[in-house]
Amino acid sequence: MLRRRTFLKSLFWGLGSFTLAAGGSYWLVPSYAKTLINLIQNDLAFLKIDKKDIEKFVNEAVQTNYFLHTRPKKEMIRYYSVLTGLPLPYQYKYRQYRAEVVSKFLLSTDFFLNRMDETRKINYLKLYSPYTFPCSNPFSSVYYPREA
Repeated sequence: MLRRRTFLKSLFWGLGSFTLAAGGSYWLVPSYAKTLINLIQNDLAFLKIDKKDIEKFVNEAVQTNYFLHTRPKKEMIRYYSVLTGLPLPYQYKYRQYRAEVVSKFLLSTDFFLNRMDETRKINYLKLYSPYTFPCSNPFSSVYYPREA
C-alpha cells in the first residue's frame, strides 16, 4: 500500500526529473539563428552558396526581425526542425515558415538576376524588400534562361 509520504516523494522526483528533462532539451536544441542557417543549407544544398552569405542573411534577418516571427513561432521552428519525421500538430505551419525563410533568402540573392542559373555561385546582396530591391518580379519571363 502506498503511503502519503512515499507518494509525495515519488511525485517530487517525477516532477523534478521532468523539469530537468524539459529544461535540458531547451539547451540541446540549436538556437533560432542556427536553425535558420541549417534550414537554408538543407533546402538549397543543390545550389552553390557560401555559408558566410547564409550567415550574413540570417544575422541581418534576426537583428531586424525580418520574418516578424513571435517568440512562439521561433520556438516552434526550433523544435520542429529537430523533431522532423514525427506526426506533430501544426506541421503545415512549420513547412509554411520554412518555405518563407528559403524564398526570402533566394529573393535576397542574385539568383534571379542571374536567370536562375543553378551552376553559378549565388551571392547574398541585401535583405529583400519589394520597394527597394531591383528584382521586382522574379518570375517574369525576363529572368528565365534563354532557349537556344
